[in-house]
Amino acid sequence: MPVPLLFLVADTGGGHRAAARAVAQALHRDYPGAFAPVLCDPLGGPRAPALLRRVAGLYGPAIRCAPWLWGVIYHGCDSRPAVRLLRATLLALADRPVVDAVARHRPAAVVSFHPLTGPAAARARDVAAPRVPVVTVVTDLVNIHASWRPALATHALGARAVRGTSGDHPARCDPASGRDATLGRDAALGCGAGSGCDTGLGCEAMADRGAGADRIVVPPTASRLPWPPGKSSPRRVDIGLPVAAEFAAGPPLPHERRALRRALGLDEHRFLVLLTGGGEGAGGIGRRVAAILRQCDDVGVVALCGRNRGLRDNLAALAARSAGRLIVRGFVENMAQWLRCADVVVGKAGPGTIAEAACCGTPMLLTSHLPGQESGNIEVVVGAGAGRYVPTVRRLVRDLDVLRRDPAAIDAMRVAAAGLGRPGAAADIAALLAGLAHVEIPAAAGRTGTSRTGTSRTGTRQRRGARERGEEEPCASGER
Repeated sequence: MPVPLLFLVADTGGGHRAAARAVAQALHRDYPGAFAPVLCDPLGGPRAPALLRRVAGLYGPAIRCAPWLWGVIYHGCDSRPAVRLLRATLLALADRPVVDAVARHRPAAVVSFHPLTGPAAARARDVAAPRVPVVTVVTDLVNIHASWRPALATHALGARAVRGTSGDHPARCDPASGRDATLGRDAALGCGAGSGCDTGLGCEAMADRGAGADRIVVPPTASRLPWPPGKSSPRRVDIGLPVAAEFAAGPPLPHERRALRRALGLDEHRFLVLLTGGGEGAGGIGRRVAAILRQCDDVGVVALCGRNRGLRDNLAALAARSAGRLIVRGFVENMAQWLRCADVVVGKAGPGTIAEAACCGTPMLLTSHLPGQESGNIEVVVGAGAGRYVPTVRRLVRDLDVLRRDPAAIDAMRVAAAGLGRPGAAADIAALLAGLAHVEIPAAAGRTGTSRTGTSRTGTRQRRGARERGEEEPCASGER
């Protein structure tokens, strides 16, 4: 009988759900038949209170039309007193959907992939399942908001934008010994001598779960942590932002890139620019697409508009007059193929886009960032040589014109981008969850995040049907 796991997400942007599905995919791949992950959106899903659904629904319009307003909200809530007030009022409405989901599915672990679902996860654990561990997967790269601080969570896993000095291969402890399969190589956590663990990774006994001590992994590039230093600080573990396995193949060889373009109906030899605004289609894609088509001759353009139907309709009209140079799509399930066949990706500095592009080795031209959680991401990408900051349309067109004539520069950026990637992060998180659930980790190696799986049509139908019935969504094998 598969072990249920409850994954909490919210559709404020596309990265939270994508991260959850990447971990679910890794669980299905590495532990076939062992787990049954279920997605639950307590903020905007069918079982969420109407007020929460309305508030969550404002995120997309806010970041598209008034990003400054989002910045005011973000910074206004970025303190412990503000988060405490938010948890006691608006976010308390998310408790009931999560408590109900825990009672219905009886999960072996509750995993929060969103900063505003963590408190509900902890309270549901306390009310309905006191011995169930709560894991928080942080999906921001640099700026960590105060709301990410887990409320009595057992473990928290944070995104890592770059490979640090900690090495590339996380060690794992034996779950049979009763210890957590803690990941990362942060010597500051150090296991004690004679603990039975030779990794030096700070593994804690499962009995410690009731102590209420937070463990959170934050990226080493974090500008500040949302808690004061001292004994009350959460323990830290570093791990990458989880991405689906199809992103893990790295930079394609030239013949692979040409084959991908043929499969997608693209010109094999034309310099290809991929523009994306994340799940909300934000970042001023429309005017940038128009400028590239107007000023860069013989450049192919693909615009991915996410859930922004207005943008998609406007660009579709432009595509009809582009002589085949512009292709417009909405929310796509084969993002890895588009990234791997592109010469550059253009868009705002969203953490999910950066993580996926890095794993695909795609050079990045970053046009903007959301005030708050994305403001430090540009420095990470530019500092690594994996991309450039192009805040104006004129700068974007100029850099594109230079790069399309300089293959060596593009190749160098591909290598640098690949160096930022953490393609095995989802598999590492899956191993942690398996350890918490006391599922034996297979002796054979192979959880490198490099296997490729397609999108399951059956899984898509299951998700759609679950939404229509107001249920949580199953994560089927092979889904993103």
